[in-house]
Amino acid sequence: SSNAAVGQDAPLVRVELLRNFAGFSMPPTPVPAAAFIPADQQALRIFGSAVFTTKTITQSSPTQGGTNSITVSLQPSVDLSGDYAAVTISGVLGASTPSGVVRVYGPDSVLFASTGAWEQKSGALVLLLASGQTLPSALVSTITFDLTNPLEPRPSPDQVLIWATGSVPIAASPMVVAAGGGLPLKVDS
Repeated sequence: SSNAAVGQDAPLVRVELLRNFAGFSMPPTPVPAAAFIPADQQALRIFGSAVFTTKTITQSSPTQGGTNSITVSLQPSVDLSGDYAAVTISGVLGASTPSGVVRVYGPDSVLFASTGAWEQKSGALVLLLASGQTLPSALVSTITFDLTNPLEPRPSPDQVLIWATGSVPIAASPMVVAAGGGLPLKVDS
């Protein structure tokens, strides 16, 4: 059988002796799982899916052909770590910036060794966690990267997605436009 699709606490386990051995009997007795078994080893305990509790994105400029600083703030519901752990942001369509390595800067850029892999066609930025780094669940982490806007006006894409791989995968979900900002890459005429 498979685990439930949603999180659940470990059920109360009871131990009972079903045969009477030489006058010894044991009535149903609850076993307090939390008393001696770590939470991640409790029978039938299922943790809810990991998500990004904060996943905002905004752009700095809607100017044709201009540099557009894209700022992303994210916070996973669980710490994200591990070899080859990565955060992917996709759907930032229309940038003139060619595929390749882009500089990532801002207060938490060190988490990603201050670089990301940009793929122009899909509008995706892959941020590989630097060796020994953890994307913390206790704090909002903020990074910025620059793209070049296209030379022609264009509306924002319908949505920008974010997901992660690593110690605990996080399924793709739409990002939220930061208050007062614009969904990248909206370019005005």
